Amino acid sequence: MNTAQVLQLNLHQQLVGYIIGFHNGKNIVLFDQLFRDNPYRPTLSLMTAPQFPHSEQLLKKDWV
Repeated sequence: MNTAQVLQLNLHQQLVGYIIGFHNGKNIVLFDQLFRDNPYRPTLSLMTAPQFPHSEQLLKKDWV
């Protein structure tokens, strides 16, 4: 059985996305579309800051 736990990520009252943790140790971060498309999004990390080079490409993919 492959079960998972989900944690909703919010930053400054804005939905960032979800972290999904599987019991086999795999974790996935799924970014919300509105967070990805917001050029004024709050900074979750320096890599997700709108000013960071290629941040749009980094947010298009789920992080595993």
